[in-house]
Amino acid sequence: PTSKVTTTVWEKVDHEPSLNMVELEQLFGVPSGPNQSEKGGDIKPNLRKPAVITLLDMKRSNNISIALAMIRMSNQEIMEAIHNGNASTLTVDQLKALEKAAPSHEEEELVKTFEGDQATLGRAEQFILETLHVSCFKSRIE
Repeated sequence: PTSKVTTTVWEKVDHEPSLNMVELEQLFGVPSGPNQSEKGGDIKPNLRKPAVITLLDMKRSNNISIALAMIRMSNQEIMEAIHNGNASTLTVDQLKALEKAAPSHEEEELVKTFEGDQATLGRAEQFILETLHVSCFKSRIE
């Protein structure tokens, strides 16, 4: 470089310093192995979220999930309240949200024909599966 620093610690050293590379590797080295990515970062095994399968259109799936989040009940609790006709469990607003989230015939068929693990389905698809167990779901929420 054109601009050289004149007063450094290294000017006072008479000999080249010796470094114990083995000790440096042990203290500061990153172990190599199968759990490293291409960029050199660690990949934590088995900490990834399991893949969620969505069968519905993403917009429709999100709308159903938002409606269910507003209700703040599990799918099973919602279905029990509708099946039993318990009017005190669900409010009018919650019933309106369920009416908008009610699956169409095509959506029901799409979820019925799914042959994989049902636990991997998204919340909206699991909700539709639960509605299949309630007879006359749409007429009950109206």
